[in-house]
Amino acid sequence: LNLAGNHLGPRGAVGVADAITAGWCAVRELNLRGNMVGVEGALAIAAALESTPDAGPQLVDLQHNRVGEHGESVLRAAWATTGRRAGLVLVGADRASDAVDARLVDR
Repeated sequence: LNLAGNHLGPRGAVGVADAITAGWCAVRELNLRGNMVGVEGALAIAAALESTPDAGPQLVDLQHNRVGEHGESVLRAAWATTGRRAGLVLVGADRASDAVDARLVDR
């Protein structure tokens, strides 16, 4: 599900998370890049990941969303409950400089 750059904001992220949690849709990849979901949206996505460890998305892209340190920490913990080692993309999620993030990705 590619929703990148759709200006969803926190409320939109909560709606997406609710749909995933309710099982209304089977989402293998969730791209929310550049939607400014913030901490509230990050916490909702994290809760959805925790509630659907086997059926949830295999890839979640939350780059450029200003999720904050707390949001990033909660997302990482939720992702760990899924048992997946890769697939959570947070580079640029809360960094002050996208240029720094680009260098990290290119390595």
